Amino acid sequence: MSMMRLWCFLCVIGFGLLYAKDPVESSPAKAVIAVGEFEANGVSKSDAGILTDRLRAELINTGVFRVMERSQMEAILKEQSFQQSGACTSSECQVQVGQLLGVDRMVACIIGLLGGDVFTVSTRMLDVQTGEVLFTVSQDYQGPISGMLSKVIPEVARKLGNQAAVVRSREVLGLPTQTRLGDMVIETSPPGASVLVDGKLQHGVTPLTIRGVVVGVHNINVRLNDQVGSSAVTLAPDDLLKVTIPLQTGLGGLKVFCQPQAMVSLDGKLLGSTPLKLDGIKMGQHQLNISAKGFAAYESSLLIEPGVVAVWNDSLQLQATLDLTVEPADAMVYLGNMDEPQPQMDKHLLPPGNLALRVLAQGYEPFNDTLQLVAGNTTQRVVKLKPLFGQLMVETHERALVKLDGNDVGPTPARLEHVSAGVHYIQVSAEGFEPIQEKIDIQRGSYVTRSYVLIPMQAWKDSVAQSSRSKRHWAERICAGTALVGGLAYAIEENFNGDKSNRNFGGVFALLGAVGLGLSFAF
Repeated sequence: MSMMRLWCFLCVIGFGLLYAKDPVESSPAKAVIAVGEFEANGVSKSDAGILTDRLRAELINTGVFRVMERSQMEAILKEQSFQQSGACTSSECQVQVGQLLGVDRMVACIIGLLGGDVFTVSTRMLDVQTGEVLFTVSQDYQGPISGMLSKVIPEVARKLGNQAAVVRSREVLGLPTQTRLGDMVIETSPPGASVLVDGKLQHGVTPLTIRGVVVGVHNINVRLNDQVGSSAVTLAPDDLLKVTIPLQTGLGGLKVFCQPQAMVSLDGKLLGSTPLKLDGIKMGQHQLNISAKGFAAYESSLLIEPGVVAVWNDSLQLQATLDLTVEPADAMVYLGNMDEPQPQMDKHLLPPGNLALRVLAQGYEPFNDTLQLVAGNTTQRVVKLKPLFGQLMVETHERALVKLDGNDVGPTPARLEHVSAGVHYIQVSAEGFEPIQEKIDIQRGSYVTRSYVLIPMQAWKDSVAQSSRSKRHWAERICAGTALVGGLAYAIEENFNGDKSNRNFGGVFALLGAVGLGLSFAF
């Protein structure tokens, strides 16, 4: 008969003896245990106390133990005048406490923070009468410390209960209570995979030899990048068990339930509408997006575990509407914490709650406000930016040059669109005209028009009059000279022709031209 069959046979006989007792004692008496305070390394004392109380409660739930309450322990130790210097963490101290409390077993516990968010829990079950360490249970965990309450502590309590049941059976059979051990060699193809035995990460990679493993059934999981494998094995006492686990791409699944009905995208690929079940998803981190018209989209990173169907079951939040009008139209609108300006739209669909609004435009004061958006409602807002400058228009009936505060602006009509608010000085000048100066006050956002009538200078007017007279005299002289020359020419011509009357007429005409020419030079 093999060792395994002998072991099973003895267990059957042992349980038969247990249940063959008198009906009053049809079940073995529960061991009375006390749980010592967690020895905390890198964890606060208050957190360690909470975890200790949770372990007590979970040990009660196993139905294997009778667990002494904290208050009862403190009362007995106070009555016994038990004093200790420092933490009671050694097996000797725990056994001494157990003897004072009058319990059968003591559970000594240690919790440590390895750095970041990796925790490890180690427990020892001590026989108070002999001081023997009956068995140990350890569990590692990565995540927030709050996860220890729901994931780690219940599992540690379950393992303690299972091990205690084995020890109780060995006691009934009269066998040694110390746990029997074996060894395992774990191999994978390809090698180099990390190994977890019963959820506990082992040191090293495959091929990996693990010494001193408690006999019994164990779940082995291996992982190399995105390839995984698993196997359930039974380890016999003093056995050297070789386990070869093939690796394959790890796949998981996802179920999505949502109110209202929504579209589901994974890693940017649209997959369908809810309710939706997806299979064959490669293990690892994925980007999940769930959206429905009029509702705020849900977007988050999702971890897919091999062989596990993840479930997303939630409701989308109804969106709010912002009806926004901005002047000037080319202003830049920033919503919330967005670094990029949003396009000019009449309406924006946004998540409800407080929203920071910022509007910017060149030449205008920045606008900042916080809006309260209500789900399902429309919030209307009109934003008119206040200009930082005023505008100035200068006009004249004659072309003139314009200066503002001594700086050349250009010829009229001159339009200045960015004039800073305050007092300014206008100068208007044109050749031959009296210069014009004026002090004006420009307000932000104002549009000021100035129309000026230029007045000619006196010297310029005299010059114009003198030029006019000179031109008139010369005209008179030309006319008189023309008459003189014409008359003489006519008289000479008629003299040759022998016409006396016409000759006299030409002489008179020449005489008048000579008189006019002489008068023009005289005056």
